[in-house]
Amino acid sequence: MKLLALWLLLADLPAAHRIEGVPHVLQGQAPFCAAAAALMGVSRGQPAPPLLEFVRTLPVAADGIPFLEICDALQPRGVEARVVLLTITELKAALARDIPVILAVREGQGRHAVLAVGYDPGGILVHDPALPTPVPWSYQALIRRWAGRQAVVLLPAGAEVGDLPLDQWRAQDGRYRALEWALRAEQLATPTPDMLALYDRAVEAGPGLAPIRFNRARVRLALGQQAEGCADLWAAAELDPTWELPRQQAEGLSCPPAAQPPETMEETAPAPAPVEAAPATVEAPPAALEAAPASMDAAPASAPPGPDAGP
Repeated sequence: MKLLALWLLLADLPAAHRIEGVPHVLQGQAPFCAAAAALMGVSRGQPAPPLLEFVRTLPVAADGIPFLEICDALQPRGVEARVVLLTITELKAALARDIPVILAVREGQGRHAVLAVGYDPGGILVHDPALPTPVPWSYQALIRRWAGRQAVVLLPAGAEVGDLPLDQWRAQDGRYRALEWALRAEQLATPTPDMLALYDRAVEAGPGLAPIRFNRARVRLALGQQAEGCADLWAAAELDPTWELPRQQAEGLSCPPAAQPPETMEETAPAPAPVEAAPATVEAPPAALEAAPASMDAAPASAPPGPDAGP
């Protein structure tokens, strides 16, 4: 089915296309490449707003601005921004429908972000905020530099999506958000209400991810929320029946079936008996769950080499 969808997209593509009227924004020496790429992508046919004015609304870390913050900041501008993994065919299909795409690319030992605005038989055209003008990249250079095929599609309100896999993109975006919030929670190390709030956002974004549900259970138990922690343990066990740890911990804590979420409850049970103090540490998700991507805004110390000279 996936191959058929890709073939249909490819069959419908023009040989070349360029999104016209995209302004060029320079990032300067600051780690603002993703923000600059976003402003270029949402300012078609008009001057881009001042970059620093946009950046002041965003949290800036030492390694840049996460894609998640960029996406949320674009919503008031009437743009549905989704963090996705694309094939080259899907990238070209989006560009052919005048949907700009931010690409996460490798820049030496770091990361960088550029905006793809067109393609032809030889490659794609990108606005690199570290360079003064748009530059063409061969498909070979794109394959070499594209970091894990990660991208942000910038869908203007009312955009014609045609056969683009929008539902799949939204699901990918939700998974990315869940992993990002979970990663931020785990960086806090000690269970606190702030950590729990981050896990709440992670579960809301990715309710089907068993490891995140399990880690929220551990935080809830450490904070004395036994019934809620038991519910999350049972939810994790239901989401991934092959993972024995959540069920083992639920049974070890005497979590009754009534503590499961409504969709998995089978009978009503009495309130759980007191148990020993919950663990104070949070276990990391299993290795099968990929880590959330890091920020993409590593600012080059000077203008980077052309794409064909990259790693």
